[in-house]
This record gives sequence, C-alpha cells and structure tokens, in this order.
Amino acid sequence: MDPEFQPQVVDYTAEDRQGPLLRRRVLRDEQSDEVFGRDLRWESTDLIPDTEAGANEAGLVALDELKAAKLIGEIVAAVTRP
Repeated sequence: MDPEFQPQVVDYTAEDRQGPLLRRRVLRDEQSDEVFGRDLRWESTDLIPDTEAGANEAGLVALDELKAAKLIGEIVAAVTRP
C-alpha cells in the first residue's frame, strides 16, 4: 500500500493512566482526534492539543500499539463486567 494512503495513528492517555484513551489519526493531511468512550466507540474529541509539546504539557503520554490495545481491553472488561 502506498504510504501516502496509510493513516498515521498516535494514541494518548493521561500520565497516570486515569484519563481516557485518545487517538489522533492523520491521513493525507486530514487530522481526526477521537476518544474511546464507555460506550466502546471512538467519538470525535477536542481533548488533544495541536502540538506534541502541548500534549505533553497537558499531561498526555503517547502509547505504542500494544499498550493502547491493552488499555482498550481494560476499558472493555470494566464496562462489560457484571
């Protein structure tokens, strides 16, 4: 696949991991910021500052794919637990 058509994805959470799971997707200069909600869906958000420095100042840390997937699993387990 042409790299131009592959989205770049950066996942974030709060430094203390108590905040929501956020992600920024960029495809062909189009940026989309989303939050993974308790309804187990990605929804549009404005919680991610425009710059990496701004995200750091806001207490957000970038996650690799495995950590983001683990956090999604934890959210799903917490929401679906009887």
